[in-house]
Amino acid sequence: MTSVIEVDGLTKRLGAQRAVDGVSFSVSQGSVFGFLGPNGAGKTTTIRIIVGLIYPDAGSFSLLGEHKSSRLHRVLPRVGSFIEGPGYVPYLSARQNLDRFLAAEGVHRRGRAPLIANALEAVGLEMVMDKPVGRYSLGMRQRLGLAQALLGDRDLYILDEPTNGLDPSGMREVRRLIGELASLGKTVFISTHLLSEAEQICSHVAFMSQGRLIKTGELGELRSGYPQRLRVVGSPIGRLRALMGPSARSEGSSVLVDCDPKDGPQLLKSLLADGIEVSEFSWITPSLEDIFIAEVGEGFDVR
Repeated sequence: MTSVIEVDGLTKRLGAQRAVDGVSFSVSQGSVFGFLGPNGAGKTTTIRIIVGLIYPDAGSFSLLGEHKSSRLHRVLPRVGSFIEGPGYVPYLSARQNLDRFLAAEGVHRRGRAPLIANALEAVGLEMVMDKPVGRYSLGMRQRLGLAQALLGDRDLYILDEPTNGLDPSGMREVRRLIGELASLGKTVFISTHLLSEAEQICSHVAFMSQGRLIKTGELGELRSGYPQRLRVVGSPIGRLRALMGPSARSEGSSVLVDCDPKDGPQLLKSLLADGIEVSEFSWITPSLEDIFIAEVGEGFDVR
């Protein structure tokens, strides 16, 4: 499958710190790629390199097939990006700010109005499009940044923490927008520290921690590498736990144990034969958070 982003050994120092440390990954065309990690993990610095805002100290990358930073201007018109909350002229309205952006891109005046109207409607700002941006809340400014990324028909969308500052309904709308883009065959690269959000929309993920790439792959394949967890509710619970082995642990009224699904029927038969009254016997698929913690560990990513 064609790669729209290729990153090989990217390294970037910010002062004495390696903000990005030998990072390598690829993003396939048509995927929704989640670039995941806590704040300060190096995600935004990597994105800034990819779109040509800063230069790496080492390593290489390509964007939509273009390998040279000096020639990124050839492919950037095919990229809709939202990075670190773009800045706007505060006394101008959302419509005026987006008009200035399209003018800078060389879009003819007659073609700007429908592009702006469609983008603002997509993010729910059509009713306040003439309000000065300086009076917008954080969530509204985030929506405006998304609207800017959605202007026109792009091949690749790079969204850096797009749900920051949004309420639950706003997050849901962002998920809907990303799903619509994916259904059109567009590639979406989204960085976030919200694993539950990424789990609902991403087809592929990469884990970042302290400037390093820890793990990357297709989400389903990553899950298949981790044991499924069996939840059993039954009584007497003490005997149930003993029968399920030394690795079993209690959680409320249930007992949990990592188990191969093919062993489930025999285990259930054994529990019933030993007189356990089983009221629930279910499998828990590892969540993205479970996988992330297993790979990266717990705690704060502070350097």
